[in-house]
Amino acid sequence: MPSLVDRTVGDGLSPDHVALVEALKRLPEAQREAIALHHIADLPVHEIAATLGVPVGTVKARLSRGRVALAALLSEDSCSEAPHA
Repeated sequence: MPSLVDRTVGDGLSPDHVALVEALKRLPEAQREAIALHHIADLPVHEIAATLGVPVGTVKARLSRGRVALAALLSEDSCSEAPHA
């Protein structure tokens, strides 16, 4: 399956979009795949499970862990870009 996040980020994209793509690249492949299929390709959990050949619970766990990891990565990035007093 082709990667949905390995495309070169070009000019004209919002900083939020760039940050999201960079954070997705840092996720483990299984979590990135689940997030992309669910939130970008708009597949329901049961279809992702069938496509990947894993149980529905595994997809749910990958989505949950991926969301937590993305939130931490995006928070980390926003804190590192904040001006220091």
